Amino acid sequence: RGPTFVACGIVTFVLAGVLGLASLPSVAGSMTWKEFSFLQSRVGWLTLLLAALHIIFSKWEDLVTPHFKCYLPSNEQFVVVLPVVTLVLKIPLLLPCVDTALTRIRQGYERHPLRPNTL
Repeated sequence: RGPTFVACGIVTFVLAGVLGLASLPSVAGSMTWKEFSFLQSRVGWLTLLLAALHIIFSKWEDLVTPHFKCYLPSNEQFVVVLPVVTLVLKIPLLLPCVDTALTRIRQGYERHPLRPNTL
């Protein structure tokens, strides 16, 4: 687990730097919308996943052993909750039935009403 958490940390740091640079207005203005969208969506999710794996691999013993004092989780357990919940909530959005509907909405699709509004 030692080299794995170091590698996840280094790659996460580099990807977070790339995301930070791509967010600057001067850099974002020189990129196409497709490049910017790819960086902010796909690389952003990869960065979040690798950051969560970095914490999980580095503090594995503290995550699986119960250290509850006053029924509160340890710092290591608390830090992992938000990235893991975010990644778990992303999974339904990747299902084909939801993804195609979201892609159509992003491309400008508007649903026509079933009945015309007549007064």
